[in-house]
Amino acid sequence: LGTIEYDNGDKYDGEFSGFYRSGKGIMTYASTGDVYEGTFAADKISGTGVYRCADGSYYEGEFVDGKKSGQGKYTWSDGSYYEGGFLDNRKSGSGKYVGADGSSYVGEYLNDRKNGTGTFVYANGDKYTGEFVDDRREGTGTYIWANGESYTGEFKNNMKHGKGIYKWPEPNARSYEGYFENGAVVIEDEEDADAAEDSEP
Repeated sequence: LGTIEYDNGDKYDGEFSGFYRSGKGIMTYASTGDVYEGTFAADKISGTGVYRCADGSYYEGEFVDGKKSGQGKYTWSDGSYYEGGFLDNRKSGSGKYVGADGSSYVGEYLNDRKNGTGTFVYANGDKYTGEFVDDRREGTGTYIWANGESYTGEFKNNMKHGKGIYKWPEPNARSYEGYFENGAVVIEDEEDADAAEDSEP
C-alpha cells in the first residue's frame, strides 16, 4: 500500500506492483473532483469499481483500460439510470434505461444509442415495441397510445411509414389496413380520407 500525489494535484491511495497502480485503490482527480474506487491493472483503471463524478452521477461496474466496458450501471444526478452492457464508455448490447420522468427502455444498444429491438414506454403512457435505428423508431413495430389506439407496421424516422394496421379501441372499435407516409395515411378513397382524420393522435 502506498500514496502518490501527482504534479497536477491528482492523488492515488492503494496497492502497487512495482511503480504501477495495481490491485485495489482510490484515485482522486483534482481538476474535476471525480473519485474512482476499485481495481487497477498495469497502471490503468481495470476490473470493477465505482467512478463518482462531482455532479452527483456515478458508474458502478466493469472497466477495461480505463473505459467503461462490460456490465455496469450508470446513474445520473437526476436519478435516471442505465443498467446493462458497455463498450468503450458507450452503452452497448442489451440493457435497461429508466428516466427521471418515468419513461423506460428495455432492449438493445449500439454506440450509445438504441439500435436493434426493444420496448420504450413513454412518460405519457404510450408504448412502442419494435425496431430502432440510432434512437429512432425505424423498421417494424407496434405503437400503442395511452388512449388504447394502436398501430402495427412499418416505421421510418419515428413516423408511421409503409404498410400497417391502425386500430381504434372500444366503443368505436374498428381498424384500417393500408399504407402510410411520413405519419399520414396514403389516401386512395373516401375510407382512407376518414382514417387520415382519425389516425393522428
